[in-house]
Amino acid sequence: MNYQTIRLDTISPGIKRLLLNRPDALNALSLDMLDELLDALGHLQRDTDCRVLILTGAGRGFCAGIDLKEMTAMMRQDNYPEAFWQLQKKVSDIIQLFRAVPQPVIAAVNGAACGGGLALTLCCDIRVTVPDAKFIASFINVGMTASDMGVSYFLPRLIGQSRASEFMLTGRTISGTEAGQIGLASKVVTAEDLMDAAQSYAECLLEKSRLGLLLTKEALNSSMDAASLADQIHIENRNQYICATSGDFANGAGRFLKGKK
Repeated sequence: MNYQTIRLDTISPGIKRLLLNRPDALNALSLDMLDELLDALGHLQRDTDCRVLILTGAGRGFCAGIDLKEMTAMMRQDNYPEAFWQLQKKVSDIIQLFRAVPQPVIAAVNGAACGGGLALTLCCDIRVTVPDAKFIASFINVGMTASDMGVSYFLPRLIGQSRASEFMLTGRTISGTEAGQIGLASKVVTAEDLMDAAQSYAECLLEKSRLGLLLTKEALNSSMDAASLADQIHIENRNQYICATSGDFANGAGRFLKGKK
């Protein structure tokens, strides 16, 4: 597919950048962008050259959420209920695909992350942001619920039930600075240092084995819904066995003992 609203490019060996590229609309999620994201994420699931993905936005915003102009036009269509349901399924599929791709995903939040934009940051594995970024569960501010695109699933697990409830029910803005303070973001840096910080994380991850990264991400995903400690330890035991018998552990341990990365 020839992408018009996103860009997927290699920024260094093993690291790709997925750029939301509608800067004039604060990278709002248009119908075309949703289709292109689905296509790109499908390719990433099979991309063995890409080991780490950085997600960011073009211009001064990360993502303003669903394109409300397109949404308003959709409401005037005779088939609006069906069209809305298809839209809802599509955006939720994108969130699940971000969790399903084998690559760890680093969100470089360069500006406003509202509604669906907030959801995109939450489904990433690591978040780096600038101080004046804005995180808003803006669905509730436009007559919808704040629980959309996995927000009610990820947010309480990231910042706790109490903070998540206050944030989602009020629809207030969390700055990038506050995001760092409450654990929503891993690091807060200047705009000039944002991509360098994201790439620094990516390069750190490249030092790990491919299987180690993939199975760690799988284990973190399963831990969110683990029925018991015993169930989660079963997953961990399986993963350690796979790595130990693949040769990755012998190679990694040998290099560690020699003082090498």
